[in-house]
Amino acid sequence: MGRTWIKGIKGKLLIIALLPVVAFVVVFAVAQSGLRTLGHYVQEANTDIIPNIQAIGEMRQARNKFGYHIWAAIGISSPEKRQERLKLTREAVDDMDNAIKTYESTPFSPEMEKSYAPAKAIKDDYIKALRHAADLVEQGTPESIEQAKVEMEGPIWKMAQVIHKMNSEANAYYNDLAHTRSLSADNEISSANLTMLLVTLVSALLIFVLSMVLAFRLSNSINVIITKLSSSSENVSSSVEQLTEAGNSLSQSSTESAASLEETVASLEELTSMVKMNSDNAKQAAALS
Repeated sequence: MGRTWIKGIKGKLLIIALLPVVAFVVVFAVAQSGLRTLGHYVQEANTDIIPNIQAIGEMRQARNKFGYHIWAAIGISSPEKRQERLKLTREAVDDMDNAIKTYESTPFSPEMEKSYAPAKAIKDDYIKALRHAADLVEQGTPESIEQAKVEMEGPIWKMAQVIHKMNSEANAYYNDLAHTRSLSADNEISSANLTMLLVTLVSALLIFVLSMVLAFRLSNSINVIITKLSSSSENVSSSVEQLTEAGNSLSQSSTESAASLEETVASLEELTSMVKMNSDNAKQAAALS
């Protein structure tokens, strides 16, 4: 009974009505999945990629700022101008220290953890060496100035190379990661758009096919009903004709019966007249005798 109902017109109408709802649910689910993936990429960019790239840039900028101003301070003989340069030098050291702390506060991938290990091992010594070089220049004596040059060209330069290598590797890694996530986001959007387009097209095609099937079945049903009505009309017309013929036959029989009855009545009247005549003749004969 259920299957018959589903296969019937009501079932087809129900399926046609439900198809847009199902298509909407599928499209909504695909869109939600795509939004969740894009949200994950955005969160990753805001918590990992962007802060790390900014911290790496600040390290590079602070390192360059320190090198420029410390060498400028070494070459300046005026104490006042040297102090101005040393102020900027110490700001660069603070910027470097803050950039390193910011970089360490973000999550690291195993690859970046390994890349950062050498810089992590010398970062505290590097910051101390930068501050000590600034202090030596601030003393302003030829010996302290010379000692500052030795440290700048020796241990500070070597540690700066370690920091520079880490910065370059991290910058390349996070730029590649950002590019990969951008491509993944584009692919996710394209995939979601394609899926929604396919679902829409398939739903429209199914609705069209089911509508055509339903229209075909309705047309067949209506044709069958029309054929049956036409056949019934012909049967009724034939029956009416038969009844008309029967009525005509009955009317003709009634007319013939009435005519026969009239002839019988006439014969009886004639016979009665003859009997009466004979009776009168008999009476006259009896009187004569």
